[in-house]
Amino acid sequence: MPPRITIIDDRTDVLSVFCSLLQQAGFTVTPVEHRGEMPGDLLKKVMQTSPDVILLDGNLAADVKGADLVPALKLALSHARVYGFSTADSMKEEFLQAGADGFVLKDIYSPAATVQELTKLLL
Repeated sequence: MPPRITIIDDRTDVLSVFCSLLQQAGFTVTPVEHRGEMPGDLLKKVMQTSPDVILLDGNLAADVKGADLVPALKLALSHARVYGFSTADSMKEEFLQAGADGFVLKDIYSPAATVQELTKLLL
């Protein structure tokens, strides 16, 4: 059974595209849009989705850095794999140092290629 994926991003358009493509690839996907709420409130939203995998944007609303949320996500959802998910490859090291399970480059110009990479990684 494919893992349940939660995508955390502050852009509705990005959430829509990647959720749609991942669902077409057979995944159960839940979007969580970050609108500037406090990290604790965001964590509660994510916990309600019961994810196996979390794709976490690098730069969220209100200057929240995705990598800063990794330790709390790993603590609260110890069974879930957390991946940095950003258009900036330069954020990879930041996510890995924060304890992320990996990093996936989010190609907004070729989202289908990104979904193919995710499918190989997660199945």
